[in-house]
Amino acid sequence: MSKNEFSSVEEALDMLSKGIVDISFIKKTDGSLRTMHSTLDRVWIPSSEYNTIDSIIVNSLSTGGNLPLVVWDVNKNGWRSFYMGSIIEIQESLVFGDTTQMIEDMVEEKSSSTDGLLTEEDTEGILSTVTDIISGRIAQAKEDAPERIAEFAVSKITQMITNAIKGLKLRGGRG
Repeated sequence: MSKNEFSSVEEALDMLSKGIVDISFIKKTDGSLRTMHSTLDRVWIPSSEYNTIDSIIVNSLSTGGNLPLVVWDVNKNGWRSFYMGSIIEIQESLVFGDTTQMIEDMVEEKSSSTDGLLTEEDTEGILSTVTDIISGRIAQAKEDAPERIAEFAVSKITQMITNAIKGLKLRGGRG
């Protein structure tokens, strides 16, 4: 699912707490476009940062989205932020989407056949399989990127032209 904005801070926190979300936004500092693999899901964040997650959720709910929303950037392995009003696109991560569930299923399958203990070989096998799957998804995302950029550009141009037409109709033409 892809969309252009969160309907509320609560929706943003809920989606981010359930997994990795790719958020494309315009940086306020320099106007550049940035896509961030964002999360507030404890699975993807070091345990030493759990208190920070709790603080972020409390603060975000109390400010109503007027301040930047702080999230864990999976690629940068650190806290980053964005303004909700600067969002271009929100999408469950095409690369990481179901990775947590996939890993849980593999661990459960392996541990049920080995009395609940994972061997080093099992762990390496799971790591190799998941890495191969994610690498394939990254390759596919890179291949699909030009089409997604073109679709986005067309949608923005269409929106601009529609606004211009509405503006001209309201004013009764240019003159």
